[in-house]
Amino acid sequence: MNISHKKIFALTVTAVVLFMLSMLYLIFHPFVYLNGKLVGTDESELKLDYLNEQNRSCYGLQYFNKLRTLDISYGYEQEFRYMPDTDTLNDISLAFTAVNDPADIKALVNAERLHFLITRFNFDSFGSDNIKTMSFQSCCIENLDKHGCFPALEELAFYNCYFDRDDFTFGLMMDKSDDTQIITDSSAFAGLDSVKRLRFDRIIFEDISGFLDMESLEEISIYNNEISDENIALLENAGIKISKTKLQ
Repeated sequence: MNISHKKIFALTVTAVVLFMLSMLYLIFHPFVYLNGKLVGTDESELKLDYLNEQNRSCYGLQYFNKLRTLDISYGYEQEFRYMPDTDTLNDISLAFTAVNDPADIKALVNAERLHFLITRFNFDSFGSDNIKTMSFQSCCIENLDKHGCFPALEELAFYNCYFDRDDFTFGLMMDKSDDTQIITDSSAFAGLDSVKRLRFDRIIFEDISGFLDMESLEEISIYNNEISDENIALLENAGIKISKTKLQ
């Protein structure tokens, strides 16, 4: 074998080895570039803060098959579909974003606990057989009256939230924290028959009829809310406990 043949042989072996390593990476994806660094895909908890435009990508999340808890701030909704659709991812938090089509994001539908901060969330057609807890803090809630079915949902919380507000921006809640939402029609809650606990902050209740129609409701926790003694009496007579608790 002459020198040129040896070089060709060495180059061929190198190419084969690189190809095999590439294939192994594509199959197993031990590391993914996220948030400006390489992250091992065997992580069970992950927090992504996309303040840097160059880092604003959720691509690669689909390879985290052991992920249990995921926290994303400033993410793009179209990239939330990269969140892994696995049985392990049960706790998801999203902040400073908009979720207009949650029903199309399988990870949200399959999770057990969802938490949202300063987010616009559209309930239209959104339902889940798995979600047990949902909490919203300083969010704008759209189309709650068009929600889907939530047979496993036990706790629902709204802290300093607005409902169907067109002028909502991500800074609205901080700029107008003294503004209070008024619930004049609570019928949207009537179909949430599995919910046992409701939690509210900074809301005025003018109507409670929807709460009285919730088949499993046991407790309403309120803080910085206004509710008349008459409505409290109606709720308590229906076996619904009224308690005052601060946001945890």
